[in-house]
Amino acid sequence: MHSAVRPGILGKPESETTRPAASLALLASIVTLLAYWNYRVSGATSSTVVAALALLLCLYLVYGNLASRLLAGHGIAQTAGFSFQLLAGYFVANTLLFIAAIFSPLPILANLLLLAVVGIALSLWSLRWGVFVASRIAWPEVICVAVSGIGATLWCNDSLGLPLIDGDTTVYRIWSDAFFHIRQISMFAQSQGMSSMSDVQMAGARPALYHYSIYLSPAVLSSLGDIKALEAYTGFLLPFGVMLTGLAAFVLIASIWGPWPGAAATFAVVLLPDAFYQGFGNKFMGAQFLNQVNIGGMYGVALAALAWLFMLSGCKSRRLGSVLLAWVLAVFCLIYKAQIAVANAFLIMVFPFIFFTAIKARWRWALGLLAVTAFVSAVRLTQGLPGVPTLRLDGSGASEYSLLLFKHYAPGPFKELYFSIIDQPSSKLLLGLGVASMILLSTFGLWLPLLAAGLWLQRANVRTGAFWLPVLVVGNYLVMSLGLALEKNGIGMGEEFLHRPLVWAAFVVCAWSTGAAYFACFGNQFPSATRSRLILGTWALLASLSPIAFSSNIQTLPVWSWGRTYTEVGGVPTCVVSASNYIRSHGRPDEVVQDAAGDVRLGLTALAERQAYVIFDTRKGNDEMPARAPRGAAERRREVEGMLALDNADQIKSFALTRGVSWLLLHPESRVSWPEPFLNDSAFSCESYRLYRFDQARRAR
Repeated sequence: MHSAVRPGILGKPESETTRPAASLALLASIVTLLAYWNYRVSGATSSTVVAALALLLCLYLVYGNLASRLLAGHGIAQTAGFSFQLLAGYFVANTLLFIAAIFSPLPILANLLLLAVVGIALSLWSLRWGVFVASRIAWPEVICVAVSGIGATLWCNDSLGLPLIDGDTTVYRIWSDAFFHIRQISMFAQSQGMSSMSDVQMAGARPALYHYSIYLSPAVLSSLGDIKALEAYTGFLLPFGVMLTGLAAFVLIASIWGPWPGAAATFAVVLLPDAFYQGFGNKFMGAQFLNQVNIGGMYGVALAALAWLFMLSGCKSRRLGSVLLAWVLAVFCLIYKAQIAVANAFLIMVFPFIFFTAIKARWRWALGLLAVTAFVSAVRLTQGLPGVPTLRLDGSGASEYSLLLFKHYAPGPFKELYFSIIDQPSSKLLLGLGVASMILLSTFGLWLPLLAAGLWLQRANVRTGAFWLPVLVVGNYLVMSLGLALEKNGIGMGEEFLHRPLVWAAFVVCAWSTGAAYFACFGNQFPSATRSRLILGTWALLASLSPIAFSSNIQTLPVWSWGRTYTEVGGVPTCVVSASNYIRSHGRPDEVVQDAAGDVRLGLTALAERQAYVIFDTRKGNDEMPARAPRGAAERRREVEGMLALDNADQIKSFALTRGVSWLLLHPESRVSWPEPFLNDSAFSCESYRLYRFDQARRAR
């Protein structure tokens, strides 16, 4: 057994090439893969799209190379290979694009150009070759990038396919929340600073700045490559998120045991089945499903892995600068996935007070106590502020959350077992243990015994922070799941902070356990024995079969009455799709649309890539609005219903012009009192759907 932990990949890995051509070839391969994704979702590709993808990727590598050089003094130079460069470069460049989109009055392409000029100038100023690519690359990194790209393609096979026609419905094989993401992409693509943006649900309403930075790169592609926001979502944002998790697993685990265990971790994270596909019966708790439908989680996980990379390195090398940088990255997780940031906030804050041995123990404990007090006080003080979610550790959410999880089990032995525990528990202790086991097995499955084995194999390193990372992450996750109150401030779903962090916990357990097992068996090298290679090759082959076997219908949830098929979760009336395409082709990006049926699924506003006047649900009463509807949305709904009741053409036009509505779509079931000549004067019709245009510029003359 290999008990001594290799100090990362600072030394020169085996089978390493120092030729820049290797990195350039890998760069070209990634561009080709991204172009293939675009071809899958659009049915065609162009030189413009390929150039846009190459430019964006080069921007990541420019800023990643700068980050590698600047961070060399933090003891992280060993991770400054291609994988780290691409991962870090994405977060640096994309975050700068997000900041520019909020504060700059310039359009997104102007911000991109400015960012590119600054990045290249800084790289050239450093007077070192390698502006765009790392000058060295090892075979484990090649494997990491290849596996990450292949795994992303296979797991996203459904969403990468062209839409299907099911009767009068166009079926997009994506989760219903995807339409929200698609509209956000087009909003950032069309934006010129914060003042030009609106809440997705209502024109003119101030948007809530949540974890929306993930939309900037696909927004650049939408603008620069002239592709639809839908294609930027399905052909880039979703599969690239999967790819980033593979890179994150590599750089985190390689910093602990070396590049070959890091490559094994990438295999496990990207390709192997989660607890649900292992047979534990709860898709709602499956990391693969949640990554696909809650897409920001993958980006939050990748950034959190970078934060922990610096934290572990800083504690080991006794560099305070690395610890401070880890805290900064943990804060930036808020704009990528708030739930991941919250899941890491307390743990990453107190971690150095336990493991940063450069400071004497008594001072660490004193500072740690002070930090905990400040943390708890800050949480309590902010609970009454608008836009701050419920964060109260009182255990009040455990009962409702456990029932929610139980309802998501497919019929089978696990559901029967947990029903016997929850229905009539013999004691509170048994109930608590039963719920805890339900959460742990549904989240980790067979990774739990592998984690236990990894901890046993690495017990010689019990004094290191890297040893305790998975234990602390699992413990923190369980405390959040059983201890937090449900969200009550209308920021999100009730279970947001009890449930969503499972993707981070599953990532850490999977990556760490696999890395530990590989290092114990083979060390930081590719096995030389034929038998070992055969075993490893067989494992890799079986891993690659997992997404082929399980990816079909991955973004459906059969236990929900409306989530069983893609027609239910991603279906849009074909005539609405046609009307959306007409608006995109004949309208301006700044025009406002209104769906007479409310567009609660966001199909029209997302596919037309235009701001909605107001979103509402016709199945609800006049005073009931969708979750997180902005203030004034109910009044706007009544205005729209009043417009439909008008019987004078001039009044209808006046209503639209004074409120800035450029397009209105009537459905077959829409009830209107409009005069017949006006009703028949639609700009576009499809079966019984009618689209009307109120051209602001023409009518103003």
